[in-house]
Amino acid sequence: MKYFLYLFILIFPFGQLLRWEPWGAESAIHFNDLALGIVLFSWLVIQGKNHKVLLKHWFVKPVLLWILAMVISLLLNLVNLTGKEVAISSLYLIRWAAYAGLFFVGVSQTEKVRKNLLRLMVLAGLITGLAGLTQYLFLPNVTFLSAQNWDDHYFRLVGSFLDPGFTGAILILFLILVFSLRNSLENFLFWIVGYVAMALTYSRATYLMFLFGASLSSIFRRRPKIILGAIALMLVTLMLLPVHPGEGNKLGREYSVWSRINNWKQSLSVWQKSPLFGVGFNSYRYRLQDLGILSQQGVRESHGGGADSSIMLVLATTGIIGLLAYLNLGRVILTRQKNLLIWSSFLGIFVHSWFNNTLFYPWVMEWLWLLLALTVEDKQ
Repeated sequence: MKYFLYLFILIFPFGQLLRWEPWGAESAIHFNDLALGIVLFSWLVIQGKNHKVLLKHWFVKPVLLWILAMVISLLLNLVNLTGKEVAISSLYLIRWAAYAGLFFVGVSQTEKVRKNLLRLMVLAGLITGLAGLTQYLFLPNVTFLSAQNWDDHYFRLVGSFLDPGFTGAILILFLILVFSLRNSLENFLFWIVGYVAMALTYSRATYLMFLFGASLSSIFRRRPKIILGAIALMLVTLMLLPVHPGEGNKLGREYSVWSRINNWKQSLSVWQKSPLFGVGFNSYRYRLQDLGILSQQGVRESHGGGADSSIMLVLATTGIIGLLAYLNLGRVILTRQKNLLIWSSFLGIFVHSWFNNTLFYPWVMEWLWLLLALTVEDKQ
């Protein structure tokens, strides 16, 4: 069992490079998803005797309430969706539940295995940073990816996740984890690698997440020098960052700001169609097509039919009921686990998720649920 978990974490840095699209980009299956299925199945078979005990865990009720909200939102919108659309939307629901299941897998491991898994997460984050730096140095022009419906970036670190925003969020999670470990030259060097890679994403949402995490650290540790040092470091970084032709390197770029604002407005328009229960979890892009906002071609694109904000996506697809259930899940986690590592990771991603759909990104879900399981203070 533990070796499946170790392998699962080790394939983490491959990101979007191991991707399969059986029904088009809208229903991509990642190698991570398949590996997760093996992990969950082996856990169910090998550790079946512990399942009844885990069902009484404090984590179960808020998770089930959120899953119920997703299911209800889909059931109430069956008449608005084709069979294929229901199937694809359901797959995303199942994916979320499966990744949440990682918590139960992780929390049921021995203390030794849990420590090994945490070390492997550090290694996975380090490899992610090194892979990104390698891409930036040797393949800075990835505009050719637009042919596969990815955003075209020029002299920005996109890494194996092929997106500077998502790569940046994962690198910040890595920095938060390394910062929480004991001081050593090794951890310091790891942190430097992750920081340089993060800076080269030119992702403003990622920079904001970095400063937010530093602010929380200052508050928890009662050390104002942390946030002041983080601000100073960020200012120096911004002055030293190389500038190349293209909009992506311009931190004052406005087109992405207006794009986000328009996307939020679009999400609110979709939500207003069904404010209480939403338009069906992850059927957002199909409702855009019904409303004439998005073409069928846009539905097929890997980035074209989603909400930029995770919270807006929750509101639009599951309504007020779903939003309350989702926020309740976050509330329970933060009130039960009052430690800096969990708060910085979860709230940092929450901040980042207003600008990218980070909360539902498979690798972010994997990291967060495993991190919670491996650092949980209350196992029951």
